[in-house]
This record gives sequence, C-alpha cells and structure tokens, in this order.
Amino acid sequence: MKKLVLTLAILSFNIVIMAQGPGLTFSQSAGTYTAISGGTVLASGVFDNTNYPVILPTAFTFKGISYNQVTMNSNGWISLGSTAPSNTITAPVSSTASVPGFIAPFGMDLENADSGTPEIRWEQSGNEIIFQWKDVKRTTGAINSEIFSFQLRLNTTNGAMQFVYGSFQNVTTSTSSPQVGIRTGTNLYPNNIYNRLVNTTVPSNTWASSVEGANNSSTCRFTSTGTAVFPANGQTYTWTPIDCSSFSCTTNLLPINASTINSTTANLSWNPVAGAISYNLYFGNSLPLTLQGNYTSTTATISDLVTNTAYSWYLAPVGFNCILSGCETAITTFNSGCQVLSCVSNIAPVNGATVSTSAVTLNWSNAGVSTPYDIYLGTTNPPTTLYGTFTGTSKTLTFLNNTYYWYAFPRISCSSPSSCNINTTQFTISNPNTVPNDICAGAIDLLSQTALGSIFFDGHFEFFNPAFCGNGSNRDVWYKFKAIATTASVTVVGVGSPCSNLDPGISVYAGNCNALTCLGQDDAGNCSTTNIVSLSNLIIGDFYFVRIFTVSSTSGNFMMSGTNIGSTVLPLNLISFTGSKQNNDALLKWKTANEINVSHFDVQRSENGQIFENIGTVTAGGSFYSFADANTFSSRKIAFYRIKSIDVDGRVTYSSIINLSKQAGGLITVFPNPVKEVLTISGSKKQAAVITSITGQVITTIQLINGSQTVNVSVLPPGVYFIKTAAQVLKIIKQ
Repeated sequence: MKKLVLTLAILSFNIVIMAQGPGLTFSQSAGTYTAISGGTVLASGVFDNTNYPVILPTAFTFKGISYNQVTMNSNGWISLGSTAPSNTITAPVSSTASVPGFIAPFGMDLENADSGTPEIRWEQSGNEIIFQWKDVKRTTGAINSEIFSFQLRLNTTNGAMQFVYGSFQNVTTSTSSPQVGIRTGTNLYPNNIYNRLVNTTVPSNTWASSVEGANNSSTCRFTSTGTAVFPANGQTYTWTPIDCSSFSCTTNLLPINASTINSTTANLSWNPVAGAISYNLYFGNSLPLTLQGNYTSTTATISDLVTNTAYSWYLAPVGFNCILSGCETAITTFNSGCQVLSCVSNIAPVNGATVSTSAVTLNWSNAGVSTPYDIYLGTTNPPTTLYGTFTGTSKTLTFLNNTYYWYAFPRISCSSPSSCNINTTQFTISNPNTVPNDICAGAIDLLSQTALGSIFFDGHFEFFNPAFCGNGSNRDVWYKFKAIATTASVTVVGVGSPCSNLDPGISVYAGNCNALTCLGQDDAGNCSTTNIVSLSNLIIGDFYFVRIFTVSSTSGNFMMSGTNIGSTVLPLNLISFTGSKQNNDALLKWKTANEINVSHFDVQRSENGQIFENIGTVTAGGSFYSFADANTFSSRKIAFYRIKSIDVDGRVTYSSIINLSKQAGGLITVFPNPVKEVLTISGSKKQAAVITSITGQVITTIQLINGSQTVNVSVLPPGVYFIKTAAQVLKIIKQ
C-alpha cells in the first residue's frame, strides 16, 4: 500500500514537456501556488473590465523586444507595451487588438468574487515579476459562491512565462471557459499563437493533460457539470524561449554552392532549424553581406540580379528572444550567369506608319528581364547609328520630316542576340509645321538668320540630350558657324513687348551632333538681359554649334549676334552686293573674286528679312553677276534679298542682306560689311540715319548726303548694329 501511495505521489509531480509553436517549449506540471502579499495593489474589493498600467522595474524581453511597461486587466490577461487595448476584451488570444502581444493565464469575463478578499496585485521578487488575480469569479450578473485565484510569473532572466493556478472553489455549472495562452503580434494562427485546449475528449479532458489549441479561439473547459473540469491547486503551465545556443546554422540547399543559375532571379531554399521562428537572410555580391530580410519560411526569391555576377548568402536562425551568431562562416555562393535573350519587337509606330507630328514615341516589347536597350535609328535600312541606350520599353523623340528606320537591341553583354536588325520597322514624319532646326542635325547657319529683326522661337523636345551644359530646358533650336579666328562670341536676347514672352539662354558646343562637347552657357538675368558666350582656342575652319533654349516659355522672339563667326558671309569672295529699283523690277548685282569650288548662286527674297525663299539660280563662273526680280513691286512695298552661295561639296554660305523699297530714292548701301574701322555709306538722297545697338540703344545720328561718305566705327565694341533710315534698316557687323 505504501508502494502504491509513493507511486501515485511521483506521478502527481511528473512534468510533461511538449512542443508549442516555434521558438517556445511548453511544459505542464503539478506545482505549488504561492500567493504574494507585497508589491502593489492595483484594485481591491470591487473591480470589473478595468485596465491597470504597470511600469516594470526590470525590462521583460518578449519576441526579442524589451518592454518596460505592460497593461494588467481584470479579465485575466496582460498586454505588452505602453499602449493599452480596450478594457473590455474577454478573448485576448483571438482578439484583433493592435498590441505587441497578449499573455493570458485565464482570459475571460471576470470580476471580483462575492466572498473572500478580492484584489489585483503585482510585485517583483528576484528575477520574477508576478501578476496575481485573487478571489475572482466569472461574471454572471448574479451573486454566487464561485471563487478562485491564479498568477502570471514572468522570468526576466530566461524570458519564461508561467501560469500558476491556486484554489478553485464552488465552481458553478456555467460552461463559459477562458482562453489560456500567448499571442505575439496579430492573431494569425498558428504563426503567432501559443495556446491550450481542454475539452471533453480523452486525454485532453483535464487541465493537467491540455493539448495545443486547434485555432486562435481554443479554450480550456471550466465547469462543474457533466465532465467537471478545472485546474487543480498548483497546476502550472510554462512557456520557455528556446536558447539560440541550441541552434545550428542552416544547411543551404539551392542554388547549389558554386553553381551558375543563368537567371536574374535566384530561388533560395534551406533546411529548417528546430526551434527557430524565422531566418535573417544576408545576401550580396561583396563582403560583408547585408541583411536582405527576415523570412518565416525556408525559401526566398531574390530578383534583379546583375548578370554574370558572383553572389554569396547565409542565414542566421532567429529564436523567440535571440539570433544565432557566427553563421557568416556558412556562406554559400553562386553565379547569376546569363539569361538567354531574344530580339524584341517594335510595337509603335506600326510599320509603314505616317506621322503628322514631330514628336514620336517609340515603343517595343519587353525582353522578359531587366535590361537596358540600345536604339538604332536612321534614314537607311537597316539603321547602323546607335542613337542612345534607354531603360524601359518606350522613348519619345523629335524628328525632322523624313522616313526613319529603327529597332531595339536588348543590351546584356554576355547573352545579347548577335543582331536584331531583322526586326527593323519604318515610319515617315510628315509634319507641315516642322521646325527645320529643331534638332542639332538641322542646325541653320547662324549669320543667315540674324540679319534683321527678331526670330520666332518654336523649339520642341530634343530627343537626345547633347551634353547639356548643366541647365536649360530641352526645348531648343539650333544654329552653327565656322570659326574664322581662334576667338569668337555669340549673344542672344529676348525682344518684343513684353519680352517676358521668352527668356532665352545660349549654349555653344564643339564636335558633331552625335558627340557634342559643351564649351559654355549663359542664362543669366531675365528676358531683357543679353546672354553671351565668349569662346577661345577655337580651331579655324571647324564648325561650332549654338543651342538657343528657354526655361520660361515655348514661344516668343529673340535676337542673336556674334563676332568672328563670318565664315558664311563671304568676306573674301564677295566684293559687293547691290540692288536698285527699275520700274516694278528689282535689279540685283554682285561681284566676286577668288571663286574656288563654287557651284552656283541661289537668289533669295524675303518679305520681312527673316524667312527667305529661292526666286532664281545663277550658275557660277566669272566675277560679275546680275539678276532681275520682275514685277516684284507690283505686289509689295519692300523686299529683302540675299545671295546663297553653294559649293560643289554642298557647303553653303550667305551674303549680307539688302532691301529695296517701292518708294523712289532714299535707299542706301554700306561697305564693307563686316567692318573693322571705316564704313562707307552710299545713297542718292539727303536724309537722317540712326546707328543703334542690337538692343535698340542709339549710338549716333548721321546726316547723309547725296553720294558716298565714310563713318569711323573703330571705337565701337565688336557686335551687331543697325543703320536705320525712314525707308530702310540695314544690319552691320563690327569686328
């Protein structure tokens, strides 16, 4: 008999250890309930649905985070953190309340018992923080004799959470039962839930043989009816965080160490580590590796790898309150290799399309992998000119009127196709409003456009940034000049009233349109400020490109001038260019010298001195030329003329501009132009003339005679000036 009693005694104190969720071990045992009487009393006598904030003397670590404050609730639970959830929560484990965690030794609707000395108390004793609910009962709305007590004990050293149950007396026949367990983060089951289940099924029909909860709402049966069940005095549940010293580093499965995956996406996998709740992944192509992220599964997908690059990775298992260190010695490596690419297809414009606007969006299919694309574009089929490298699958460019051919080439050096020009498509630009010099390739000779008055700005988006000089909109127009000296200057200023319609800036470049080098830029002040770029160390005979841009508007008027940019004016070959009115005809005469490789002359006329049209052609050969513009004054009062000289190699230069008036007499001519020191003015009428700067400032007023006279202009700074009479305006260039 003594042997039997001894055996039963041993069995009654047996500890059963079970696995409960990741990172914690669970044990249930018959222990001893020791009531506390010190510390802080939070409530006594009467209490129901009440929160009590508690500042902890020693921080408690929960899911790797240290907490110095908790909320104790009369309904048999505490929550972690300084933010208190609702005080009426009676199912804390399944609650959706946003708190870091709940710990519930007896979570249900409770209140003070109708007898005993009800109270809610806490204290710290050594390395334990003890929360005690004494002499409570289930809330029934009626007086009864049910009375019981229980505790939550938090171990600040090892992070253990222990539920200890005291005496349960006069348990009623109610079957309302508590949630018993722990919730970390949200109420996601089973990832964040550590709870117990007691029901009427053997063996889980007693608190001593509870099992893991079946869901986040599982409860522990508590009643005196039917299968009567409630905790015995001293019943103890303990959850203890697994120490990381028991962990091992992961065994990395895929990609196989030192393998080549030939992909820009890596699918990593590894063996699980018992007791780990998640894994910190360290990844990269250089040491030390950086933290890629935390993963609760044993797989991870890493995208956008650089092709043909070696990568390394390892995992640090994460416990409930710890992270295993030292796993950087278990690195696995692989090479991304190359993903075989195919050519992409042109989507828009459709092949053979005719487009009526200068701006066109090129669109092509995706190569199926992150890669830049080389765009080949030109006027020959197939195109051989690389216009640029772009990301994405579309690019908007601006074109002149022409037929263009293009294709896109996926640019991954180790696996790009050998050629994709088989996918070339074509489109035609037919824009009646196109601006000839909207792009660098259409640059207009500078002096041919600055003869008189102002130029209307109508630039559009430049399709390929030409080494922009640090500032300025992409809306621009282009000009060019050939250097006749090692130094030069180019100026631009907005004109009109108000000039704020356009605030122009200026940039000057060397090189060619596919490889420009910025030499200088000016965009200072406001629209009335003259912007100037001064140049030095120029190569005589080389062409230079001038970009006029605006950051204030897309339209308006501007005026340009310059020094030592006279290659296109013929200062050596054109000795004179004059005109006279004969009845309604205009008779033009010019004299040349030292003609070399000149093919012919185009005679050009303008209504306003800005926009010219060809009205005739004279074949080169000799030194004296004339051309009659018949009946020109039968329909106009004034006409502007210039001579366009075309060399056999296609090079174009222009004369200065003269104008003729329908009014008899009063017209003047000037020579030489450009001028350095002395300017000769010839006319057939006495009249006043005014010399002004490019901005309209009056320099001097001259009384002209019937005949020729000279004016000393050597004191004037280099630049553009105007001589104005009542019937005429002439531009002169002072060198």
